[in-house]
Amino acid sequence: MERREVWSADSRTSARKAASVSQPIDTLRRQDRFAKWAPHYENGEALSRLLCDLQACAAAGLHLAADDRLLDVGCGTGAAVRAASAMVRLAVGLDSSPAMIQQAEALADVSPRAVFIVADAQELPFPPAAFSVVLCTTALRHFTDATSAVTEMLRVLTPAGRMVVGDFQVGPGKLRRRWWGNPPPATALPNWAGLRQAISGTGGSVTEVIRYGTALGPYVIVSAVKPTIQL
Repeated sequence: MERREVWSADSRTSARKAASVSQPIDTLRRQDRFAKWAPHYENGEALSRLLCDLQACAAAGLHLAADDRLLDVGCGTGAAVRAASAMVRLAVGLDSSPAMIQQAEALADVSPRAVFIVADAQELPFPPAAFSVVLCTTALRHFTDATSAVTEMLRVLTPAGRMVVGDFQVGPGKLRRRWWGNPPPATALPNWAGLRQAISGTGGSVTEVIRYGTALGPYVIVSAVKPTIQL
């Protein structure tokens, strides 16, 4: 798929235009494994609170500033985007699930700087250096190729941009038994060694790795920066 350059760093309109050059929406709706899950993602129950707390821990590692442009990859129903939109120049949430994005837009109705896009994390519809910060939490396991997705995240980061990714480090069977109802299966566990190699291979630098113990097993958060000068 050809990636068109439609981005303007300060433009919500440009962010929305990006959706028009991503995978056709009808195709994504037919493939949406999260459609039944989206209404319950922020239901306030134990798992919802756990995911929210872990996401907040990851987002804190971005050290957001007023001039930042945030991209949340695999944003779900957009909690991190809503929170960030009050303090940054632009906050964009991207997810391959139309149902998640529909719920995110409904919840963010009063957040003027929040923008939500349906697109594939492994082929981000943005030009290089479009964002100063990138967040991705509890989504890597649902990507066909998590390492490729991380490479894309680094591509759209500005020089000196910050990135934080996080996910569980346990088998999909254990998680599936504890999810709500009948959730979508995980494609694969993140290969943390491979992700660190992808970050380094793309010119990024890992600055911190934090592991949290949870009822579902260890949760790993990796922080990285993109160097000012690409060698």
